Amino acid sequence: MAVGLAYVGAVVGAGFASGQEIYQFFSRHGAMGTWGMLLSGALFFLFGRWALLAGAGGRATVPDLLAGHYGRAGRMWLDRAASVLVAAGLVVMASAGGSVLQHLLGLPAPLGSLVTLGGVVVVADRGSAAVLSANALLVPALLVATLAVAAGAPHTLAGVSTPGWWMSATVYVSYNLFTGLVVLLALGAALPGGRGATRAAALGAGLLTALGLAIHSALLAAPAARALDLPLLALAQRVAGPWWVADAVAIYAALFTTGVAQAFALAARHGPRRMRWALLLWPLSWLGFAAWVQWGYPVMGIVALGYVWPLVHVRPGREG
Repeated sequence: MAVGLAYVGAVVGAGFASGQEIYQFFSRHGAMGTWGMLLSGALFFLFGRWALLAGAGGRATVPDLLAGHYGRAGRMWLDRAASVLVAAGLVVMASAGGSVLQHLLGLPAPLGSLVTLGGVVVVADRGSAAVLSANALLVPALLVATLAVAAGAPHTLAGVSTPGWWMSATVYVSYNLFTGLVVLLALGAALPGGRGATRAAALGAGLLTALGLAIHSALLAAPAARALDLPLLALAQRVAGPWWVADAVAIYAALFTTGVAQAFALAARHGPRRMRWALLLWPLSWLGFAAWVQWGYPVMGIVALGYVWPLVHVRPGREG
C-alpha cells in the first residue's frame, strides 16, 4: 500500500489537486475528456507496473532504463534533460505553493514559494523512508478533502466535445509518469522479486482515476471556475462549511508530496548535497502557475515520451 500511495503522491501535484491540470488536459475536451481520463488510468497502471518491475529487475535508474534503446548521443541528451524536467517540476510546485499559502495564510507568494521549496528539500534529504512516510500521511488526507469538495459540487459528464482528447491524455500520462518514474524505479528495486508491483500499480492508478473523474465532472458543471489558477479551491468556497480550508490544505499536501518526490529524484541522480542547490530555482517560481501548466506541461510531456517509451520494450520479468 505504501508504494501505491507514493505513486499517487508523485503524480498528484498542485496542477492535479487544484484542478488546473484536469481542466487543461481533460475537461476542456468536454464529454470526451471522460474517455481521456479512463485512458490515462489504464496507462498509469500499465506503465507504473512496468516501472516497478523494471526497478526490481535491476534497472533502478533512468540511465539503466535508457541503455540499449538509444544511441550514445540520445542517451546523453535524455539523461541531461531528465534533470531539467525534474527541476522544472520543482519550479511549478514552488509557484503553486506560494499561491496556496497566500490564500491560506496571507503570506506573500514569493515567501510562500521559498518556504515550500525549503520544506521539500529538508524532507527529501531524509531519504526514501521519509518519502514513503510523507505520502502515507498526506495522500489519504488529500483524497478525503478533495473527494468531499467534489461530492458537494454539482456534477455533469456532458459538454461540447472537442478532438485531440486521446493525445492530451497520452501527453498528460507521459509528463506525470516521468515525475514518478525515478521514484518508481527506485522503489521497485526494494520489492523482492517485484512482489506487490501489480497491486501497487493498481492502487495508484485506481485512486488517480477516481480522483480525476470527480474533479473533471465538477469542472464541467462549473465553467466560471475553470478560468482561475486554483479552480477546485473556487469550487470549495461554494460548498457549505470550512471545506475551502480543507481543500487548500489538501492542495498544499499534494504539491508538497510531489515536490518531495522530485527532490528525491534529484538526490538519486546527483547526490544529496547537490539537491540543496534546488533552492536556487526559487526566482523562477515567481512566474504564473496557470501559465506553467498550460504551456510548460505539454512541452515537458512530449519530451518525457522519450523516457516512457523504453518501458514498452524492457518487458520486465513477472512478479515472484
